[in-house]
Formats: sequence, C-alpha cells, structure tokens
Amino acid sequence: MTTRPTLEPGTDTTPIAVPQDEDPPFAVATLHRGKQCNQWVVKRCPLCRQKHFHGAGAPDQDPRDFLGHRVGHCSGRWRPAAHVVGGGYVLVEGGRNEDR
Repeated sequence: MTTRPTLEPGTDTTPIAVPQDEDPPFAVATLHRGKQCNQWVVKRCPLCRQKHFHGAGAPDQDPRDFLGHRVGHCSGRWRPAAHVVGGGYVLVEGGRNEDR
C-alpha cells in the first residue's frame, strides 16, 4: 500500500504513515462576504489547528461553488501534511458571517 506523510495533531514533528486512499478530513468554514470578494474562513484547521482563509469568489458568484477539497494553508511542521498529493482537507459550510 502506498502511503503519504502526515503529522498527528498535538504530537512532535515526526511524520506518520497514512494510507493514500484515506479520505481527507473535513474543515468547517464560515463565509465572510466582502465588497470585492468572498472568503471561506477555517477557524481551526483539522491538520494544524490554525486559522486559514480560502477564496469564495466574487460577490456575484455562488460561494458554495468554492467548497470541496482544498490544499491546507498550513506552514512549518504541518506543511507536509497539507501539501502532499491528496493532502489538505474538504471545506464544508458551517455558517455565515455577513459582516467583514
């Protein structure tokens, strides 16, 4: 079986082997609408526990079209888990915050 490196949250920086056919985790995102663009905000990344921002299109586009599998914006020791083939997570809608 082919494996991809990832890091277990809350542990040291030692990569662990995760089956490549394992489904990526879900990341709950909140929609923030702006005058020029919308953003999905992940308040707590399932890989690194940090906050990330992902594009959600222009104000006249449906932001739900931008949900789905995304590469995590993790940095530092979490970067390998987010940037390998099949890495990252699946953005799912978890609420709306119209103010920005």
